[in-house]
Amino acid sequence: MIRNKIFQKYFLLAFSLLAIFVVLGFIFNGVLIKLMIPSREMVPPTFIAKIIDRINPLNKVDAIKELPSWQGDMPGPQLVLLNENGDVLYPDGYQRDFNWQETIKPEQVYDFTYIGKENERRSSPSMFLTGIPLPGMGPGGPREMQSALVRLSGSSPQFLLINPPSFPHEDRPAFLPFIGLASLVLSLLLGIGATIAIIYNSVNRSVIVADNVISELHNGNLKARFPIGRKDEFGQAMMRFNFMADEIEKLVTNLRNVEQARTKLLQELAHDLRTPIASLRSLMETLDSDRSSLDPQVQQELMTLSLKEIDYFGRLVEDLLFLAQVNEPAYQRKGQSLNLSEILAEEADDCLHRYEHQGKNVVLDEDIKDKNICLVGDSALIRRLFRNALENAFSFSKFKVSVMAELSDSGRVHITIEDDGPGFSQDSLNSFGYRRVTRKVDNKPNGRLSVGLGSVVMKTICDAHRGTIEVSNAIDSENQIMGAKINISLPQRT
Repeated sequence: MIRNKIFQKYFLLAFSLLAIFVVLGFIFNGVLIKLMIPSREMVPPTFIAKIIDRINPLNKVDAIKELPSWQGDMPGPQLVLLNENGDVLYPDGYQRDFNWQETIKPEQVYDFTYIGKENERRSSPSMFLTGIPLPGMGPGGPREMQSALVRLSGSSPQFLLINPPSFPHEDRPAFLPFIGLASLVLSLLLGIGATIAIIYNSVNRSVIVADNVISELHNGNLKARFPIGRKDEFGQAMMRFNFMADEIEKLVTNLRNVEQARTKLLQELAHDLRTPIASLRSLMETLDSDRSSLDPQVQQELMTLSLKEIDYFGRLVEDLLFLAQVNEPAYQRKGQSLNLSEILAEEADDCLHRYEHQGKNVVLDEDIKDKNICLVGDSALIRRLFRNALENAFSFSKFKVSVMAELSDSGRVHITIEDDGPGFSQDSLNSFGYRRVTRKVDNKPNGRLSVGLGSVVMKTICDAHRGTIEVSNAIDSENQIMGAKINISLPQRT
């Protein structure tokens, strides 16, 4: 069985239209034949027999002879009078063309039976068409009428044989047999033409819609789509085209965003690099030209500021290059199974040792309830996320940094990193995850220069893993800030 929906649809349409037009052709053929052939009266055999008995009930032959004067000019049937033995009583010289012994003869007065050609015997209906031909259903035209045998009244059985009248040949046109064939051919041609017109109109509408959609896409309207209102192969093709258009729109939008981000990155890079370079040059020139006249403490301050500028310069370049790389369409995150507990513990220990070498005495409090918490993600990005968060906590902490991790019932991993430092300012809370326009200068001894790219990096990594990151301050019962808190939530599978 053919399962092609388009074929099924148009096949049923063509079959239905052809069937309708063929039926209409037959109807037209019958109507046309009736109009072209003269109509005749419908006279039942019983009626003719009663007229014979009424004209002359004692002498049937005289009654039959007198009957033509009642008919006028209209051709009438041929009447033959037979006795019970099948002998012809009237007209003289008539030769019977059927077997009398095998013929079913009416038993009651005015009953009749039909007698077909070649002694064919048939049961009799209630009416006999003496004048009008019976139209057939085929292209050959009308069928021939049958003869009827009627029993007349009287003491001895007598039968009236009524033969159909013979009409002049000119009453039936010579082309009459071809009318049925011509009407059938014409109906088929009309049905085929109507089918082709409907199919063409349907396909043409789809072509016009496709042309409009493609023109809209060509003119830059990437949201142009096919209106899907059908479930056949055309509808499925439209759905696939719309899906492809969605992917193209996403790709083009992403390329535009990347290009805008690249342009913005170059502008930011030029702007942000100009400031530390100018500041570092000014410090170096001061140290070079006025070193002998400067107090040693001032020299140390200038050197400290220079190192801060260098540190800021390095972190700025690293963060900008990372953000440029992770936003590239070609960048592929490595989806691998990671032991998050081990990664978090390793990064925390590394930060602790690094700051101990810098002379900062900080206690690391690790509370990782499950040592085998796993998730699927990119190892390099996850390590970068934890490193940025831990470095922020260690750099601002006074004595203690707490690291906690647990797996929730919903299948998400929750990580909390706290310190006992001064906490986040309100401006830092509001701008976390967004790059600041100007640099922030921390005047504390271990303070840093920053434009907030570290928070942008952390948020970008969380977004790439379908996670969330939130920052807040730890508040005591007296509403005093006890330190900063970073909450990270990641799904086990991205």
